[in-house]
Amino acid sequence: MTETYKWVLRCFLECMEGKQPKAVVTNGDGAMREAIKQIFPDANHRLCTWHLNKNASENVKNRNNFLDGFSKVMYSNFTIDEFEEYWSQMIKENGVQGHPWVVKTYENRSLWATAYLRDNFFGRIRTMSQYEAINAIIKSYVRKQGCIFEFMNNFDQATRDYRNNELVADFKPSSIDPVLSTQLPVIESHAGKIYTAKLFKEVRHEILKAGELIVRDKSEVGGRKTYRLTKFCKDGYERSVVYDGSTFKCSCKRFESRGIPCSHIFYVMKEEHVDRIPSNLVLTRWTKDAKIQFLNSSNCNDNVDLNMIAEACFGSYCMVLTEFCKEASKKDGVYAQIMEDLMQLKKSIAVKMMMQSVHKSQ
Repeated sequence: MTETYKWVLRCFLECMEGKQPKAVVTNGDGAMREAIKQIFPDANHRLCTWHLNKNASENVKNRNNFLDGFSKVMYSNFTIDEFEEYWSQMIKENGVQGHPWVVKTYENRSLWATAYLRDNFFGRIRTMSQYEAINAIIKSYVRKQGCIFEFMNNFDQATRDYRNNELVADFKPSSIDPVLSTQLPVIESHAGKIYTAKLFKEVRHEILKAGELIVRDKSEVGGRKTYRLTKFCKDGYERSVVYDGSTFKCSCKRFESRGIPCSHIFYVMKEEHVDRIPSNLVLTRWTKDAKIQFLNSSNCNDNVDLNMIAEACFGSYCMVLTEFCKEASKKDGVYAQIMEDLMQLKKSIAVKMMMQSVHKSQ
């Protein structure tokens, strides 16, 4: 079975022009794990949390407290010491110290516990749910008795419909400023302007959490300031943030693992009167103009799928023009001028594209 997986991964690598993935999420299959080690030796590997929760409920029955505790140690942003302490206490309270599944799962903790994965970025993917969702979509377009021609035609249709979800999302307004609700409105406003709506909600939650933090100690050495923070009425809690005047680095490593600044960094930003999220703490993939930046950079990349670029451009153009048309249609006496301007724009773009075509042919 390992050899089969290795063949599949080699084919994937060929399709990706030799570019290996940085992270892989699997259901824990041993043959697949071995294949990944050999074909993608540098990829960070983690186990699907959904499958782990399912296995826990099937193997450790009548232990609801254990299941709750297991979910906590799997998802919580513990340090390694905090994880070990909580795990030891949890298995004692539930009397599962010698349970075979518990022992084996603990041995593989570096593949599923957030405490051991905080240095690795997985693009916010913890489960194989996206893969399962794609499978469900494809199954609705194909049948076992179909021929290969029918399969390819249906698969192409499924792919177009799946990509259409992104195009539909692009029609939604992305320039609307959210209602501010935190005690750091300047930082919150900046976050609302750069992050997508979904990511902004999580970033705002981190800004809100900064309100319960307290400075335990502050020191400065050679221009580097170190803040040791604790939580209100939680003296056992401690995190440290280092600020050198331009960059922030927190011991909780939320940015390294989740790609957004943590509440501890937002608190230190307030203390240091920093009113904008530094660019080195903003991942392009989470921003509203991520597609625009990709399209601009892809103009010089001959390896990018041209069809994908065309679809992405179409979605971006539609998003902007739809909003423009909505506003323009409400104005009286501007129709003729707007249509004239649009036609002039269309002609100028056509001329520019023709000139580019002539230049390339030479």
